[in-house]
Order: sequence, then structure tokens, then C-alpha cells
Amino acid sequence: GAGYLVWVALTGVFGQSIFSLRLLNIFYLALLLVCVKVVGQRLHSARAGLLAAALLSLYPGIFGASRQFGADFRATALVAAGVAALLWCDRFGRSGPSALLGLTVGLGMLVRPLTLFSLAPVLALAAAWSLYRPPAVSRLRLLLNISLAAAVAVWVSALWWWGRVPAIVEALTVHQVGEVRMHWMEQSSLVYYLQHLPHGTTPFLLGV
Repeated sequence: GAGYLVWVALTGVFGQSIFSLRLLNIFYLALLLVCVKVVGQRLHSARAGLLAAALLSLYPGIFGASRQFGADFRATALVAAGVAALLWCDRFGRSGPSALLGLTVGLGMLVRPLTLFSLAPVLALAAAWSLYRPPAVSRLRLLLNISLAAAVAVWVSALWWWGRVPAIVEALTVHQVGEVRMHWMEQSSLVYYLQHLPHGTTPFLLGV
């Protein structure tokens, strides 16, 4: 993605090092602050957006994470970008910003899957409210824009996750204890968890 291209440019100047990886966070920090400013401006005023971005840049969690190379800070920036894109698309009334929202969600899934879970409640609420009280467009146009955002998000995230779907399904449905593999619907799996429940539960919770 764009972050990788920025990192390639940085390594060309500073070489391949931990410093270059951490320097990449400048790109995500700029994205985070700009998106927070946009959100504050759309919800209140330009002064509120600038104040929100300034306070966020000094928040200890953001300040510390921006100096370390990790997925959490990049995911935070993409969540902010998703909220900004959601406001820009005017409750899915505009096609271009709706596609941008899908692109942001898809990129977030590539960085860290929890990005989707952070944005999902907001997106679901916005979609439901838009269909219940549509903006100045038809409900058909809203459905098309919602579908467009979802399709772009799935297409972008599928670049990494599509080939891993069988492994994910297996990890969610098959439990392995030593050399024994048990499907979650099998009787042996249920008996195993019932037998080991007292060992992993405090007496108080077990009594409750």
C-alpha cells in the first residue's frame, strides 16, 4: 500500500533499519491527525477539529505508540480515516466517498482485523439510520452505495485473507489438545470443556 511505498522511500535515504520502520509512523500520524481534524470540523467547527488533533497528538497512548513500530498505531489511524470517510460520504449518499470508505476498511483489515470490529458498530448504525431516514437520495441509491463500500472492502481485504479462509474456519471449529483433534460439535469436545471447567474457574464464579 501507500505505507509500503513511503517505507521504500525512507529506506532509500536512511537504509533498512528499525529507525526507518519507526519513521514510517510519520505517514500514519499525519493521516490520524488530519482525519481527526476532519471529523471535528464536520461535527462541530474547524477550531474544534484543530483542538482535537492537537490534544490527540499529546495523548500519552498515541504519543508513545507513534514512536514504536507496530500494527496498533496503524490500525488507529485507519479507524480515524474510516470515520472521516463515513462522514464525507454523507450517510452513503455519495458514491465516491462510499468507495473510499470501503477502501479504508479493506486496508484496515490488511493491517489488523480488529479494525473492522472497531468500525462495524458505527457503520451498521449509520447504514440503518440512512435507510430509515434517507438523505436527499433514494433508498435504492443508498443500497447501491452501501453495497459498493462493502464490495470494495471485501475485494481489498481478500488480497490477503481469501486464501486463509479455510484455515480460519478450521481454527474456529477444531480444538486440538496434544495429539487429539476435536470438532466443536463432537460430544468429546463438549465433555472435555465440562471436565476442565472447574480447573479454569475460580470457586466464586463456579458457585455463581
